[in-house]
Amino acid sequence: GEELKAKIVLDASGTFKKGIGYGQSNIKTSIGDIYLEKMVYDSKTKAFNTNYTLDIPDLKKWQNAIDRKLYGPLKLKGTWSKEKVRTVTGETSTLGGKISYRLVGDELKSVIDNVPLDNILALLGHKKNFLGRSFGNGMYHLKRKSGVIDIDIKDFKIKPSPTTNTIKLIIGKDPTRVIFDSTKFHADIKGKITEYNLHAVGTRSSIDITEGRIDKINNTNTAKFTFVYEKYTVHGK
Repeated sequence: GEELKAKIVLDASGTFKKGIGYGQSNIKTSIGDIYLEKMVYDSKTKAFNTNYTLDIPDLKKWQNAIDRKLYGPLKLKGTWSKEKVRTVTGETSTLGGKISYRLVGDELKSVIDNVPLDNILALLGHKKNFLGRSFGNGMYHLKRKSGVIDIDIKDFKIKPSPTTNTIKLIIGKDPTRVIFDSTKFHADIKGKITEYNLHAVGTRSSIDITEGRIDKINNTNTAKFTFVYEKYTVHGK
């Protein structure tokens, strides 16, 4: 993305002994704060490692840097090192549950553990039309801006919307009252286009969302769906 424009206040201290630097740094900025602890730098090999905390009050202000609109606060803690390649590991509990991640070079891998689905939707700027607890894995390549996400959702539910009201009117059954026992979500990210599908199965019902497509260029989200409840089947888009 583009450069970030931010006011910065830096407070750093450290020592050098035989070509090895030891220190710590607090970086206060208008878009977030960075705390670096137990920094070690080898001036001969150029190797560097540190513990870090990144505290962001509003992700919208980072859009130029990450080339993506995200919303809300985020706090990350972990380790950052660079020898031949950059390696960053860490985790966050800002969204509830835990998301852990590992960045090696330009490849980012993450593990999602018991994170509320509506919090993930809010982070991405989508309507919070679904409820559940998310478990899964993701992979994203920073330079290619592409990746894959696979998530299992426990206790998946649909919140009331014009679509659910229409289904209720047609078949006399309210899909928002159904809790789906098994739900799997898959997404392929390619730049500003994300293609996705979802398959949910309940005791007497199921829902399939196919040909899902989120277009960040035109700010659209389209998909086909099939909702089955006992003897009723509803297709829509």
